[in-house]
Amino acid sequence: MNIIIPVVEDAKRFSDFLKKTAGETIYLSFDVEEAPDSEACESMIRILSLGKNIIYLAEIGGSIAGSITLRGRDNRKRLSHVGEIGIVVARDYWGQGIGKQLLNKVIDHAKSVGMEKLSLKVLDDNERAVALYEKLGFIREGLLIDEVKIEGVNYNYIVMGLFI
Repeated sequence: MNIIIPVVEDAKRFSDFLKKTAGETIYLSFDVEEAPDSEACESMIRILSLGKNIIYLAEIGGSIAGSITLRGRDNRKRLSHVGEIGIVVARDYWGQGIGKQLLNKVIDHAKSVGMEKLSLKVLDDNERAVALYEKLGFIREGLLIDEVKIEGVNYNYIVMGLFI
């Protein structure tokens, strides 16, 4: 597995990856119709190359197996020590350690740019993800009740944080 920082030429395949994974799970904040298109992914790649932000793609055999984003809050001095994580792993690669490797990579980056805390939200029934985050030292900070509605069913988000 290779972990790379994407360039704008990766936007189309990144978009295809997000659309594919959106159709595989309910654990993303968007569905297939809302998945970012190539243009949106190009913009995302550009934005996530500025300041403390970063995006990594995990590749296996030339295919994207996972992605992780870290969005810093550089524009607000009072919040600039915190970064927000978003992570996606394709179903074919669940349970193979890709999420852990991506998280460790982004934690190292966050430390290197002076962040002090990372935060994320995860659906409360995503037990595998919660277990991984807790294994890496994330703590549960709160619960957002009925925060997500998928096909008429409400789900809760667990808010988790890691002090680094």
